[in-house]
Amino acid sequence: MPQTCAIILAGGAGTRMGKGTPKQFLPLGGHAIIEWTVALFEHNENVDTIVMVSPPDYMEKIRELVEMRGPNKVSAIVPGGPTRRDSSWNGLTAADFGDGDIVLIHDAARPFAARATIDGCIEAAKQFGAAGAYVKAVDTISEISGDEVVAIPPRDSLYYTQTPQAFRYDVIRLAHEKARTSGISTATDDVSLAIAAGFRVVRVEGSYGNIKITTQSDYDYACYLVEKGLVLFGGAGP
Repeated sequence: MPQTCAIILAGGAGTRMGKGTPKQFLPLGGHAIIEWTVALFEHNENVDTIVMVSPPDYMEKIRELVEMRGPNKVSAIVPGGPTRRDSSWNGLTAADFGDGDIVLIHDAARPFAARATIDGCIEAAKQFGAAGAYVKAVDTISEISGDEVVAIPPRDSLYYTQTPQAFRYDVIRLAHEKARTSGISTATDDVSLAIAAGFRVVRVEGSYGNIKITTQSDYDYACYLVEKGLVLFGGAGP
């Protein structure tokens, strides 16, 4: 029977926060940010296993956090690679997946993904092979070259990209293999690899509360949401 695995990408150094500790380990309401993210999938009965992709120097730290939680779904902890594509690949090769299995790839710094978004991505991947979470762009997006504004794309077709992104395993494995052979190394997400490999990717409705904690202001806002009880540990986002 096909299984569903959440691959949590925590391999980045989080340097944009300007702190000595990677952002995914910063405290948030009595837990580390990464614990909030793991709990989203730990508490979801549609997810069978979890693979953690860790900064190489923090693998023991993640192991301690996992063991502290007692029995859990984490089946493997593997080191991240030099690029996001490498980190995803390390997660995808951390277990003996079957072609029909579903893999969710999620940023560790998105601790408030809604249950409906996660479940929607799983179902869409089962039906179509590849899916991602998106919300409609609410700001005008400008294309700039140097200091010159060169284009303002129509906003009605623009969406903000979120995670999770979900795939049937044979789809995302082939997408990564094609990227590796063609030298694609700068991709910022896995959907772009699937599209480059010729696969159709469908949109699942995300949530504006599914923020990615990247900057200090993001972190401050996340702390505010927790302090006000607007998000619950292991629950849906605002």
